Amino acid sequence: MIKSKKVKCCKFKRLLSKSLLILPVIFLFSCTSPEYSAALTHYNNAKLNHSLSSQIDALKILAKLDPDKHINELSKNVKLAEILNTAKVLMASGNYYQAYIHSHDVYRQSLDNESKKLLVASGKKLSSILKAQNNIESYFNDHPKGLSETLTKLARSPVISWNLIDVNQLVSQLSKDKLILQSALAPLGHNNYSLYFPEIKQWSKGIKEQLTKVTIIQDFIINRARHQSAIALLDTHKVLAKDSIELLSYVNEKLAIDTLIPTFSKAAIAYQPYQVLIENLSLALLLNRADIHSSWYINWRELEIKILHPKDPFSNYVKEAKDIDAQLNKLISQNTLSLPSLNSEFDTLAEFTQQHPQVNALIKRLKRDKTLI
Repeated sequence: MIKSKKVKCCKFKRLLSKSLLILPVIFLFSCTSPEYSAALTHYNNAKLNHSLSSQIDALKILAKLDPDKHINELSKNVKLAEILNTAKVLMASGNYYQAYIHSHDVYRQSLDNESKKLLVASGKKLSSILKAQNNIESYFNDHPKGLSETLTKLARSPVISWNLIDVNQLVSQLSKDKLILQSALAPLGHNNYSLYFPEIKQWSKGIKEQLTKVTIIQDFIINRARHQSAIALLDTHKVLAKDSIELLSYVNEKLAIDTLIPTFSKAAIAYQPYQVLIENLSLALLLNRADIHSSWYINWRELEIKILHPKDPFSNYVKEAKDIDAQLNKLISQNTLSLPSLNSEFDTLAEFTQQHPQVNALIKRLKRDKTLI
């Protein structure tokens, strides 16, 4: 009886061992069934053709036949498809920013053709942001360094002792900075970026703050030069007008002007450093426009000529003296500016970027996709 039980037990163990050996074969057969092979081929072809929807169709079959191997990939792709559908809705509503963010994320994870088309379409709508960033980078790379120290030196020195070459280059670079920042701002105001991406408004505000700083610095240099030059011109005019009035009270106009020619010539030579400074600064303000002066310079130059190079009849020189003095006093008062308070140097590109993390994240995506858009 005991022996019979032992025999039955051994037979059961052998049968169980055979069954366990057969199970992997059955499983292998199910995984290599025609349905599985066809689905796997479909999936691989879909990946080669960059079709997310076709990949999902194939993965649904594969996940049924082999859940452990394919369920995670299916879940991932289904989620990407949902994000892509959301991007389509956003694009249709005009929210190009969110449409781009979503389509970019889908494309970079799947290389799906449909998401690529949406990425390109929405990215083109945002391309001016990348252009603005390029301008900002150019601005920070070329912007003059050590401006606080430079301005302090200029404020403490008479304008005719300034290094004309250095000041001219500084004003020219500041003019270039203004043009670059204005170019960066222009498209940001014309598009409805801030409607769906409020951070763009803060970014624009930051650019405007840089532009304001540059303008204040440049205005200080120009106004200080005009202020001291106007004082010098006023002092010169007072002396010349006084001499002219006295001489005309004794002699006729022709004799008076002939007598005063050396005096006017000497005055013109003495004033020349101011004249050269003002002329150069006027030209430096209008970058890349050779021999074209700033609008204010025309009236300025007319005053210089009237004061230093009088025309016939000479009696008009005396008659116009009070009016010219009034114009010069007005210029002196209009061009009075205190030294700008620069508590710190201008932001570096890194500091500016850190102030706008969301815009920076967008720009990183746009730079990665710039060959597509």
